[in-house]
This record gives sequence, C-alpha cells and structure tokens, in this order.
Amino acid sequence: MVSFRDLKPLESGGVIARNGFGFQDHVAATFCVRMLTDGTMVEVWCETLDDITVVWNINGKEIFEFVQVKSNELDQLWSVPVLCKRPKKGSKRRDSIVEKSLAYDRGDEDCRFRLVTALGFKKDLIPLTFEYGQPGRICAPDIAAMAMQFKKSLRAKVAPTSPKGNGLDSWLERLVLHCVSDSESLAAKNKMALMKACGAHGLQFEGDHLDYMYEQLVRYVYEAAKAPWDVDPDQKKIDKSSLLDLLRGESERAGMPTMTAGTALRRKMKAAGFDDTAVKSALELRRKFRSRSLDPSYVGGKAKEYREAAYVALHRLRGKLASDLTVKDGLAFQERCCNKLEQIAASAQPQDRSLETYLIGFMYDVTDRCEHKFTR
Repeated sequence: MVSFRDLKPLESGGVIARNGFGFQDHVAATFCVRMLTDGTMVEVWCETLDDITVVWNINGKEIFEFVQVKSNELDQLWSVPVLCKRPKKGSKRRDSIVEKSLAYDRGDEDCRFRLVTALGFKKDLIPLTFEYGQPGRICAPDIAAMAMQFKKSLRAKVAPTSPKGNGLDSWLERLVLHCVSDSESLAAKNKMALMKACGAHGLQFEGDHLDYMYEQLVRYVYEAAKAPWDVDPDQKKIDKSSLLDLLRGESERAGMPTMTAGTALRRKMKAAGFDDTAVKSALELRRKFRSRSLDPSYVGGKAKEYREAAYVALHRLRGKLASDLTVKDGLAFQERCCNKLEQIAASAQPQDRSLETYLIGFMYDVTDRCEHKFTR
C-alpha cells in the first residue's frame, strides 16, 4: 500500500467538466470555514482522490475522509437501490456510488466516507445520517443487515470489497450521509459561520464585506478544483495557513476594516474603570478560553452545555443593566457577572475547577465580539 498523499486520482472528469461555481464548491467552502476553528482538520483537497478530500489529524494520526457530492440529480429521496444503481451503458465508469466509494479505500492510512446531497434520505438510511458516536448512529447488528440489503441491490453474487479488502459492513461503519439543502441555503449558513470564524482570527466582516469575502473563498475553492493535478497537486490542497493568508490579503486589498483580537474588550474595560492589571488579566483569560475552544475533547459535551447556560445568563444580566439601579458602575456589574458564572460552574457534576475560569474567559470573549458589556 501507498500513502494517500502519494496516490494519483482515479479520474479527472469533474475537473474537465467545470465551467462555473456550483453546489460542490459551496460544500467545499463549508469544510474550509470549519477548518479555521477546528484544530483536528488539517487540509481540504478539491477534485483530487474524490470530489472533496478532508484530511484530519486526530490524536496524532492522519485520517482521510472522501466526500462525494450530489446536488439535484434526483427527483426522489436517496435510497439503497439508488446508491447501488450503476450508470447506463456508454458511461466512462460503470460503478455505482457504493462501488466508487469503496474503490477509494486504497491507501496506508485509515479513511472514512461521506455523501453530501441536496435531497434527503429514505427512512432505512436515516441511521447513517448521524455523525460517528452520536445517539441514533447505526450499530453493529444493524450494519450486517444493511450490508445484506446493499448486496442484494447490487445484484452481486459476491459483495464488493475495497482494494484493502474491506467489505460493505466496514464501509457502512465509516459512512455518513449528509443533506445540506440547496446552494443558496448552504451559502447563507456558510457566511454566518465565516463571520464567526474570522472574528476568532481578528478579522471582522459583515454585510457587503461578508458577501465579498465569501465569494472570494468560493472562487478560491473553485480554482483549486479546476487546477490540473499532473501540473502541481499542491494547488488543489487548501490548509488553514493559506486560507488565512487569502482572507487577510483580500481584506487588505478591499480596504476592509480589521479588528485585532482583544481590542473591543480592552476598550470596554477601560470605559468601565478597570486598571491595566485587570485588563491584562481579562485578555489572558480570553486567550486561554480561545485556546481551549480549539480542543474538540473539551468543547463538546458538558462544556458546551455550561457555555450555553453562561451565554443565556449574561444576556439576561445585560438586559437588566439599564434599569438595575443597584449596579453602581462597571466594576460592580462585572463582579455580578463573575458571581453568576461561578454559580454555573459550581453546579457541574463532577466538579471541574477549570470550568469557572473557562466560563469567565468565555464572558470576555463575547464582550470582545460586542455581545456583552459592563457599562450602561
């Protein structure tokens, strides 16, 4: 076997057929936006080993995710027979979606699979729409039964296997089906996610500026997909560093306002009467929160619940700030906010001593994003 990084694409028809932005580019943009804040996502490859290839680094181990993208090619929900249907005679490739996906399991590293569509899935495929480890995700006994269902639909005496010898059951264990609606809806979601992700890197876009930056991102993805593999494969691969360079460069060329992380927080705390030591401490707590927010093992689960509870509590306190005459100044209001976050952290079971500083750092982060303040 050879590393996925050294393998050539099985086909290049998608590159040749490109003549404008499409659904697939918006899907690739979704992964790129997520890469800005997800520390486990390393690279996004466009039209290489599959429509989109996402490279993950989980616990020091690279995993390659092969993403097939299907827009509005159907007038019905996706089903097992449709996934197993082979193209008509005369097509360059006679493989079904199932067989095509299995063929990508041919490298040294572990891999997984994803099918992104603009239409939904029939009831028997719903267990495959949950992410790995989520409640509702398909379990071992059901995988065997579903594998038999796929084999029957393929009308194969012997079930197909991958170049590495893995069969339908292994493929189903590593497959996620994902419906994202149409290009317009997906673009709108991507823009909101891009605005938040850029804010974490000191870039602030909204309105027409946000529309412009998202268009540049999609164009970047499109050009990567269109680039010929045999000339320079690296042109087809997007990493976090190159993506940030693009966003910062386009921001400067367009004369857009940028925001240095912590600027708004520093201004608001100074206006509330905090001294330099308190401001410096707040900035450090915010930095630690941002750092921990990139750690998937901490962000999910209970931490997310307490963060959401903290956000609601801060929103309510801010709403009462104008009319609450017992709050004399910004220092007093900040103390009240911290006390409330301490109460939320104290309710954690089991106790987590780091949760309190995490939530206070979160408060300073939302303040820096102009979603909280300490003065009337």
